[in-house]
Amino acid sequence: MTGSVRAVSIPPRLPVTGPAGERSGFSPLSVPDLSCLDEGAGPWVFGAALVDGKGRVSEGRVVRALGWQSGDRLTITVVDRSVLLHRRADGAFVMSATPYVTVPAAARARSGVRAGQRVLVAADVAHDVLVVHPPSAVAAMLAGYHAGLAGGETR
Repeated sequence: MTGSVRAVSIPPRLPVTGPAGERSGFSPLSVPDLSCLDEGAGPWVFGAALVDGKGRVSEGRVVRALGWQSGDRLTITVVDRSVLLHRRADGAFVMSATPYVTVPAAARARSGVRAGQRVLVAADVAHDVLVVHPPSAVAAMLAGYHAGLAGGETR
C-alpha cells in the first residue's frame, strides 16, 4: 500500500441525559431509513456471475432488470478492463432467448475476462447498459476507493 495512513481517533464516551433527566452512558445512533434502497430499485442492479468456457455470463436477475428480450441487437465494447454491452438497433450481436449474455473471445482477451472466474455484472438501467467487470477491474476500483478511505491518494 502506498501513501500515508492516518491513525483513527475514537472520541471518549460522553454522558448523555435520558428522557427523565437521568444520565446514561451511551447515546443511541440515529440510523436513516434505507428502505428506499431496495435491491433492484434505482438506476443500478448488481450481481456476480461465473464465466463459462464459451464466454457466457449468466446473471438473469441483472439482465432482466434491463428488460432485454430475445432478438434485441447489442453492441459490445471494451473500455479499459471492462466489457460494455448496449442495446442498439444496429448492434452486431443478438440477445439470446435465455437471460445471459455472451462476451465474445476478442472482448474476453482484451478485457482479461477468463473462463472459470467470477465477474461483477452491473446493469445501468437508466442508460440501458450492462457492464461486465473482471476481478482485475474490481480490484483497481477498490484500491482507489480504499486508499481514499484510509486518507491516501486515489489513483
